[in-house]
Amino acid sequence: MAGGESVRVKYHVILTRCIEDGITMGWKRAHKHTDTPDVTAIHDAIALAIDQELNDVFDFSDETSV
Repeated sequence: MAGGESVRVKYHVILTRCIEDGITMGWKRAHKHTDTPDVTAIHDAIALAIDQELNDVFDFSDETSV
C-alpha cells in the first residue's frame, strides 16, 4: 500500500460470517437424512459446522512464533 496506508482486519465481521454460515450449514446437515432430527443432532451438526468455518479462516495452532 502506498503512502503509509494500513489495513485493519474487522474480526467481528469475519467471526459473525463464520458463525452465521456455520449455523446455516449445520442446520442443513442435520436435516440431510431426516426431516425431524432431534435437538442433539441439530446442536452437534451446527457446532461442528461453526468449528469448521472458523478453522477455515483462523489458525488455532499452539505455536507461539509467528
